[in-house]
This record gives sequence, structure tokens and C-alpha cells, in this order.
Amino acid sequence: TFTDTGLEPSAIYNYKIRGVNNTGRSEYTPLAANQYLVLTTTTDSVVPTAPTNLVATNTAIKTITLTWQPATDNTGIRRYQIYYGSQVSMTTSNQTTIKLTGLDLNTTYAFTVKAEDLGGNLSSASNSASASTFVNGLYYEHSTGAWSSLDAIDWSIVEYSGRVSNFTLAPRTQEDYFNFKFEGYLNITTGGSYQFRTASDDGSRVELDNVVVVNNDGVHESKTVTGPAQTLTAGPKVIVVRYFEFTASQTLSVKYKGPDTGNLWIAIPDSALQSGRTPIPTVVTSTNNAMAEAAEINVYPNPSSRDDINVKINTSEESQGYITLTDLTGRPVYEGRFEAAQLREGVKIAVERNLKEGIYIIRLHQNNISQQRRIAIQN
Repeated sequence: TFTDTGLEPSAIYNYKIRGVNNTGRSEYTPLAANQYLVLTTTTDSVVPTAPTNLVATNTAIKTITLTWQPATDNTGIRRYQIYYGSQVSMTTSNQTTIKLTGLDLNTTYAFTVKAEDLGGNLSSASNSASASTFVNGLYYEHSTGAWSSLDAIDWSIVEYSGRVSNFTLAPRTQEDYFNFKFEGYLNITTGGSYQFRTASDDGSRVELDNVVVVNNDGVHESKTVTGPAQTLTAGPKVIVVRYFEFTASQTLSVKYKGPDTGNLWIAIPDSALQSGRTPIPTVVTSTNNAMAEAAEINVYPNPSSRDDINVKINTSEESQGYITLTDLTGRPVYEGRFEAAQLREGVKIAVERNLKEGIYIIRLHQNNISQQRRIAIQN
């Protein structure tokens, strides 16, 4: 007797059997080469549970990474389907994370996820999660090793990564033998002629929209190299700065001059390292447009202080609501769940004490509804 387990539903399986001992083996049964015992498994009509705790994070240029808690099913999960706007992406297995690349810049997306089981049944949607491709600051990748030039480095090897507000070697994990790659946007507000320069010990290089504008490569003490003039139009430009440290001291500064600087050499400021000024409004995913239009977020006072942020939701939904507060880069600074009755009565949001002044986005995720409002925080 033999029991075959872990099979897929509504699938055809072919079997043969033969006996084997220490000196030989029998013929197969069925005997003919083209014959098998053919069995069809039963149809699966059980719908998987919905994925939960969906989180969306801006992790690189035009890239948003989604993670969620897995769905459950009687036969197993084949894959997950991700919905945003009119688009659908799919995982290649039952993995619970996906990285979406090549998204529109400066756009806020709302996502939901559904599970597909081995029988092809789809679950209901997960909670909605939003993130923006607006970039403020720089993404960095950092590795260790000994090199004599930037071209000798295998930049696909990344040991550490993160986000910083400007070019800095502070996240280094040792004092010698390391490299950094910084990537973000330089927002040019006034088109014209610009120049770039780096002072570094050891090698550095600046690329703007895939064009090298400063090459300060090699092992050397602190050295300043100025690149040729570049004619730039207004708008965000992809800026990539590579750096490596061999031995002794480590130094890196990146400066530019042009119409935005009054044609004076200045270190590129934090305010210039962004992909624009205002993210494009949310791409909302909703299966009930009438319901989505009926939900309304009231945020008061606006402007507000970090100690006095009040939210009231006009909604006929009875399910729990999930409220998030994010900055314009999509970084979450508050998350909370509330009953529908609480939302209708009004709730106060308690944010971190060191929250900076600025513009933030409050979002409501309730069932398949995703709505948002802007709020100014003044401390």
C-alpha cells in the first residue's frame, strides 16, 4: 500500500508499480509502456483566507517593497496577486514579499494583495497599504574590501544599505577598506549651466542621469576635482555618487554651482536632494467606488501641532479602520487601528515627540477604501 500526499486539486496523476529485491526487479504494472493507473484529484472549492498586515515601503528609486502575513488554505497557497491602480503583479511562489520597480516617479500608490490557492481560488483583498515614489534624501549601499579604483569594485555586492539625508560616510562599519554608493535625485529648479566637484580621500565619482560629471578616482590623499560645465534643464536628475576608502583618512564632499546657487560653489544641500516638490495624488484601489466617495476624512486643526492631531471619519463602513501618518517620502511616523464607531466620533493621534515640522499625509484604510488628506505640523 502507498499513500501519496501533498497533491494539487483538480490534477491528473499517472502511476506504475513494480517490485524490487536484492537481485532484480519485476515488470511494471500496468505492463504496457503507454499505460498507467490514472487518477484525478478532487476539485478544491475552499477559498483561502485574506493576507493580513500588508505594509508598503519606498526602498529605492521608483521602487516600492511590499510585505504581508501569509494567507492560509486547505490545499496550500500557489502565489499572491498584487493590485494597484489598474495594474496587477504576481509573485512567483507563495513568498510574502515583492519588490515593484519601474513605478512612476512622485506618485503615491495604494496596494492590496489577494492569495491564490492550488485550486485557483482567490481570497478577498488584504488591508490597503500606501507608499510614495517621492524621493527625499539618498539611498546608500555600503560594502567592505580593498580596492585601488572604483572600476575594480563589484557594485552588485551590498553588505549594508539604508537612507541618509546627504552624502556622508557616517554609516561606515570600519575605518579603512570600504565603499559607498549613494543614489537619489538632484532637483534643478532653474535650468542653465552647472558644474560639479568632489573633494575626496580616496576615490570618488559623480554621475548625473548616467553621465559622468566628475571623475576623482584612484588612491590618493584628499584631492579636489572639478568636472566640465553641464547644461541642465529644470527638474529632477538622478544623481549617483560612488566612493571608496583605501587606507589613512576618509573624506567626501560633493559641491555644485549654477543658477540655483547664484553661481557660487556650495555643498549640495538636503533641500536639493529630492525628486520634486509635490507628490502626485494617490492611485486608489477600491472595489466600491460609491463607498470610497462616501468616506471623508476630517483632520483638525490644520495646521496642527504634534500634540493635537484629530481625525474624524464620515463613513458608513462598520469594519475596523487603519490610519497611517507618513511624511512626503512615504516613511510612516504613526500607525493605528480603530473601530468604526470611534472613527465616526473622532480620534486623537499621538505621534512621536521628535516629529519635525512639515507636510504629512494622513491615510484611512477601511475594507477596500483608501482615502488621504494632507496636514501641516507646526511645533
